Amino acid sequence: MSLHAMNISIRPSQQEEAGLIYQLRSDTRLRDMQYQPSWREYPELYVEVSLAFADQSEPAFRCWTVLIDGEFGGHISETLNQSTPDGVTISLGWNIVPEEWGKGIAPYAVRIFLNQKFECEKPVQFVAMCFESNSRCRRVLDKLGFVAESPTLRERLNNWLRTFGRHRLTKYRLTHEEWKAIHSTAG
Repeated sequence: MSLHAMNISIRPSQQEEAGLIYQLRSDTRLRDMQYQPSWREYPELYVEVSLAFADQSEPAFRCWTVLIDGEFGGHISETLNQSTPDGVTISLGWNIVPEEWGKGIAPYAVRIFLNQKFECEKPVQFVAMCFESNSRCRRVLDKLGFVAESPTLRERLNNWLRTFGRHRLTKYRLTHEEWKAIHSTAG
């Protein structure tokens, strides 16, 4: 089925989706592409924490469900990284169910998310971290206009500790101005 024949949307995650989100994050097919859930994570955490911040304009963490033809197809997560008078920096992550990989769903869903964020909230900057070996993630970030930059020493050290040195980390950034420039020329 082509991307154009699918109905793809996003919405804030709901409590009953917590198990699906956790199951997807724990999927062994993702082991070499992303961090696996830590010992402190449990299924209800994703939506429980999201719901706790639902009424705040600057959530510490929020999870969005990606719907494909009305069914759970993945999630997008945003974590408040830094807040300044000029705006906020949000760490971005996502997972699409492996059965839907290669269909263009991730860039489409993340584009919907970014459009909503850049249109409805004060100017923000997004950062995304991915393993250098995760070519799928890097392609999505490139398609969306993110710019690669070097992770900080602290980010590299944290990654080394979390992966026992198995994965190198790449950091990407996208500002509100860059997003506007891309979309004002893209028609």
